[in-house]
Amino acid sequence: MNEKIDVCHVLNTVRGTSTVVDIANEQRQLEQINSVGVLAWSDVKSFNTDDYLNIHSLEVPNDALHITRSQYKTAKTILSEYDIIHTHRNHSGFYAKLIAKRLAKPIVVTHHNNHAGFSLKGRIANGATNMIADEVVCVSESVQDSFAWWERMVSPDHKLSVIHNGIDVDRLGAASQLEWSIHDAVEIDSEAIIVGSAGMLTEQKAHDILIEAVDQANENSDLPIELVISGDGELRGKLEQQIEDANYSNRLHLLGFLDERDMVYKMMHEIDIYAMPSRWEGFCVAALEAMAIGNACVFSDIPEFRRPFEDIAYFHEVDNYSELSRQIGALSNNIGKKEKLGKNAKEHISREYTIEATAKKYLQLYEKIR
Repeated sequence: MNEKIDVCHVLNTVRGTSTVVDIANEQRQLEQINSVGVLAWSDVKSFNTDDYLNIHSLEVPNDALHITRSQYKTAKTILSEYDIIHTHRNHSGFYAKLIAKRLAKPIVVTHHNNHAGFSLKGRIANGATNMIADEVVCVSESVQDSFAWWERMVSPDHKLSVIHNGIDVDRLGAASQLEWSIHDAVEIDSEAIIVGSAGMLTEQKAHDILIEAVDQANENSDLPIELVISGDGELRGKLEQQIEDANYSNRLHLLGFLDERDMVYKMMHEIDIYAMPSRWEGFCVAALEAMAIGNACVFSDIPEFRRPFEDIAYFHEVDNYSELSRQIGALSNNIGKKEKLGKNAKEHISREYTIEATAKKYLQLYEKIR
């Protein structure tokens, strides 16, 4: 009988909203796994987890391009305790892959985002170290398609695969009982249709398009339509100014970064429509979560959304706020259509995209290369 496996996931930062931590928690429940570690290159934010995960932090400053000799030695000592090294981000993954190679440890690399968002330097560093990886995983077919030709050469088909992210259905359901509400955070009309979105406030997520769309939708709606966005990021100031200048600014709300992931889930339970007008994606877990809760969803028409969610969501042209506004308005004024779309999405996602399935697929890779 094969011995049980010790695996360490390497991230830039560990947060309560981390999909990787969810996968690590689920892997710890598998009988073939002995221990699961999570190494944060920078820091560890508070999050809910069981007591069986081994959490490590190098405390490398976020803006540091290099690591010190001491940090290198510490990382090497930590990683030497595990059978499999599993990296997830370019910066921390670059060093972790090199250290794992030095230790003769099998390496799994997961790409969580479309490479269109990578800098050339990031692509080169990532691609070069992927040459020493044993398995390279993409979270969607679209992420795999975003590899440049030379990236495909260093990650040939025999070690390249797709494993979709999954969601914890039970945790999503339990969050409906959380003693927190978006109504505690911002003032929302009791008669309003509520549109929500979750994500970092960056160019990728296109929240400016969503704000404009909801503002415009209010022009033609009998009911007030309110917007809540959870998340923080570099564009917060710009988006706050956009809201201030909007015609219906009192109906547009930035909630900021919600410390607990369950608060994001509770937000999803309280909204009517989930919208994500992203310009590009990897394989968006927030979209899975919103659909699994039963939200009617409207997404930008990009392959990362269109391929997996073709029949269970509405789609609009990228950056077309008028089209997005019309779709939000149509769902707001047709409760039956909104509820049917949400019901179909919930059934499909809860059946096809579980965190258990994701964890087991990674286990198969570990057993293959160990």
